[in-house]
Amino acid sequence: MSKKFIITEEERNEIKSLYRINEGAGDIIPALIKAIFMKTDDEEEKSSDNDTSSLPDKTTSDDDFYKSVLKCLGAEPTKSNMLFMYAWRQAEGGDAKNNPFNTTQKMEGATNYNKIGVKNYRTPEDGIQATCKTLTNGRNKYGYDKIIDGLKNDVGLSKLSDAVVNSKWGTKDLLTRITKDYIAGISPKPKDIA
Repeated sequence: MSKKFIITEEERNEIKSLYRINEGAGDIIPALIKAIFMKTDDEEEKSSDNDTSSLPDKTTSDDDFYKSVLKCLGAEPTKSNMLFMYAWRQAEGGDAKNNPFNTTQKMEGATNYNKIGVKNYRTPEDGIQATCKTLTNGRNKYGYDKIIDGLKNDVGLSKLSDAVVNSKWGTKDLLTRITKDYIAGISPKPKDIA
C-alpha cells in the first residue's frame, strides 16, 4: 500500500533549490527525503510536546493550580507546560495539603507534612505562592533558573524534565520515565492535590 504525501509550496521550492544545488551530485534523493519528510529529534519532540490543538481547557480538577504557578513564573499554560506540570506532580506523589510539588517553603500557618520539612499549606493560594517562591528564590543557586526558563520558552517535556533532574529539586528519575510515557501518548495520571 502506498502512502500519499502532500507538500506545501514552500517545501516544493526547497526541493527545487536543493535540486539545483545538488544537480549532478548523484545524491539528491537522500537530501530530498531528509529535507522534506524527516524530522530531527528536537523537531519531533517540539511538534508533539508544544501542540496546543488537542489540549482541553481543563484536564484535571487541579488545572487552575498549575496554571496559576505557570502565570506566577511568567510562563504560558501550553500543552507541553501543562503536561509537564502533571508529570511533575505524578512523579512527586505525596499527600501534602495544597503542595503538589512537595516544597519545604515556609509560609504563615503551614505545618510539616513529613520529617524532611515538606509543608501542608492552608489554602491553594498559599501553595501556589510557596511553589513560586521556592522556584524563584533558588533560581541560580539550585538550578531552578533552567526550569523557569524552560517553562517560559515552552521547550517541551524532555528538556523540562532534564531541568528538574539536573536541579537540586528532589524529583529525579521517575519524572524522566513519566515524561517519556506522556510523549509516547500515555494519558496523564497526576494525583489530585489534597
